[in-house]
Amino acid sequence: MVALAGGFAGVLMALIFVGHMAIVLVFYPPAFIERHARSERAGRMPLMGAALGAASMVFWTGFGVGAAFLFSASEERFPTASALAPSAAYLAIVAALAFVTAPLPFVLLWRLRRHLLFQYAVFLAIFGLMVPWTARGG
Repeated sequence: MVALAGGFAGVLMALIFVGHMAIVLVFYPPAFIERHARSERAGRMPLMGAALGAASMVFWTGFGVGAAFLFSASEERFPTASALAPSAAYLAIVAALAFVTAPLPFVLLWRLRRHLLFQYAVFLAIFGLMVPWTARGG
């Protein structure tokens, strides 16, 4: 049940991530993508997009399964009697992971900060709250 809950959470994150990044790349394309779109190799772009989408699905699904097992282990070691956060230790780990990885994207992609905030909020909601609720079985 734990692996299934993590897998579903990862697939949900992948679907939101790929869809949101597609919208961002259409409305705010980086310069290297605009240059590539005008080159003779532009026909490869759909194939590259499909490959990156598939890789994202595999990555986030694996991440979700790992997060669910991490939650299961942290719940056994550090149980918390809270309905909002079944394991405060697990929630702290997920929040720390988000905050440790956030500075680099915010520095490199400053003009997309609203979209980055959205992605990090979705990450915290899915892996910080949804995984514990579903891995516990309700």
